[in-house]
Parts: sequence; C-alpha cells; structure tokens
Amino acid sequence: LKGDLKLFCDELREELIIVLAFIEVSIDYAEEDLPEDTLSQIYKKLDFCKDKLSNILDISNRRAGLLRGFSISIIGKPNVGKSSLLNKLLSYNRAIVSDIEGTTRDTIEEELYIGSHLVKIIDTAGIRNAKDDIEIQGILRSKEAIQNSDIVIALFDNSREFDSNDENILSLINEYKDKKEIFTYINKRDLNNSLDLSKIQDYELISADENINIIVDKLKDYLDTKDTDELMLTSSRQIDLVSRALISLNEADISELELFAFNINEAIKSIAYITKSYENDDMLDVMFGSFCLGK
Repeated sequence: LKGDLKLFCDELREELIIVLAFIEVSIDYAEEDLPEDTLSQIYKKLDFCKDKLSNILDISNRRAGLLRGFSISIIGKPNVGKSSLLNKLLSYNRAIVSDIEGTTRDTIEEELYIGSHLVKIIDTAGIRNAKDDIEIQGILRSKEAIQNSDIVIALFDNSREFDSNDENILSLINEYKDKKEIFTYINKRDLNNSLDLSKIQDYELISADENINIIVDKLKDYLDTKDTDELMLTSSRQIDLVSRALISLNEADISELELFAFNINEAIKSIAYITKSYENDDMLDVMFGSFCLGK
C-alpha cells in the first residue's frame, strides 16, 4: 500500500502502539515511577484515533457508489410510466410498456454511464395495495431496491388524482429523504392536470414533457458532487477492517487494563492488515524507549 492511505494507517498504527506500550508498562511495571500525564496521553491518543477512523469511514460510506457503482431506483404506482422512463434513459426498449397495471411484476436492472459514472438503474414493480401473491413479492422487491439504492426517482401521474397508492410512494420517499437523493418526476403533463402537486411540493419537480436530458443532467450534476479528493478507503475489505478497528477501540475499557490491552491489540492488527504486519517488538521498542525501565 502506498500514498496518503499508507501514511494515514501508519500514523494510526504508531499512535496505538504508543497507547499499548503505556498500558503494558502500567500492567508490568506498576512499581516504577510513571509520568503523571500517562493517563491523559492515553485518552488523547485514543480519541484522536477514533476520530480519524470515524471520519474516514463516514467519507468512504458516503462515497461508496464510487467503488461499486451508483444504484438508481425508479418507483411509482402501477402504470405511471416507470418502464417508459427506463427505456428513454437506455435509449432502447428494454422494458415492456403497457396500459395494463402490474405489467412489471419484478425488478429490471440495467447498467449505463451517466457522464463518467457507471450506474445501475432499476425499474421496479408498481407499488400498490396488491392481493396477488406474485405481485406482492414484486412489490417487496421494489421496496428492497429502494432501500439499497443511492438515488430514487419517484414518478407521479399528472393525469390522475393523488390517491392512496401515491400516498404510499410519498411515504417511502419521506422515509428515505435524509438518506438518499430523491428526484420527483411528473409524467403525462400533456394530459389533464388532475394531480395535486401541493402534496409533493417539498421536492423539486421534473416534468416528463421536458427533454430526457434534463433529468440526465440533474443526475450527472448530483453524481459529480460525489467525486472527491478527500482520503477514502478503496475497497469493501478496507472498510470492514477499519470498522473492526473502530469497534475494538470503542470497546476498550481502561478500568480493565488486560482487556483494554487486548482491544488495542485487535485494533492495531486490523489496521496492520491494510498496511504492514504488526510485530510485538514494535511495542517493546516504545516501552523501553519512552520509560526508564530495565530490560
């Protein structure tokens, strides 16, 4: 591992080795005169490491789409135009389009580039109060797709009144509005204006009678904001290791020195798996270099 991420891991590793050395000295050389500020140094270094780990995890999780590709779900009640929108985005007829409600009974997934970003776009089954078992399963998969998506495009039919099915869609996007980027797409604007737009006034409304490039540009603008020069983890493995290291530090209880040392050891090992292996001699060098102890 090279570059800024290596420097980041090496710095954390060194700080935690110092913390471990302080603790081992407290355990093994309790009769020695230790610096009075040892405990405060331990807390300071521990807080520093936890803040660094939390920050890079937060950045990496928010930018996860850069690693695996972003996921976009198209949702709405039956026959609102979801499949038509998918076909327009793909520039070919991938999904069957019909006036019959419930034509799409399962999710349809395709990949395309929006700007420089590879995205997976998912056409979901129409969400309504269904009784048919197959359709119910499709709706459950639609809700699962929403949960796993980075972006949600919610469609509403301008030619029909806002009904209980639309209310279900609104409830879903309200539930996820703080976790995902939401786009509301008003379809069939060329027909009668029957939809009460005040119901969804909290969201920016995109009209279907505008050029499809309008929503493509809005998606691209949002995806471009996810590009970053900030330091971030570059694989799910690294994210898992840093998560494990943070858990170990949060579980470290200094009132139980042996257990505390174990947790610090586990955190060092997790970070070491990203960079280089951890040797016990590293900690011993700090112990005997920082304290007046006899070997």
